[in-house]
Amino acid sequence: MLVDELASDIAFARRFPGAIGRPCEVMVYGAGKGGREFLRHFGSTRGVRFVGFVDDDGGKVGMRVEGLAVWPTET
Repeated sequence: MLVDELASDIAFARRFPGAIGRPCEVMVYGAGKGGREFLRHFGSTRGVRFVGFVDDDGGKVGMRVEGLAVWPTET
């Protein structure tokens, strides 16, 4: 599952800071409670740069959540 792979990659980056040559840029799917909790848990990981949220709720698109922009799932 993609979430498991991403969590594994982030855990690797936490354990071995600097092992990734450049910051890995991540968009979090879902700007709701789960996405915000994910960001709070992994947000300070060195080597990982969170760039925004993607959400299918049109009411959240264009907002800023936890300081990051919310983008639509489709354009």
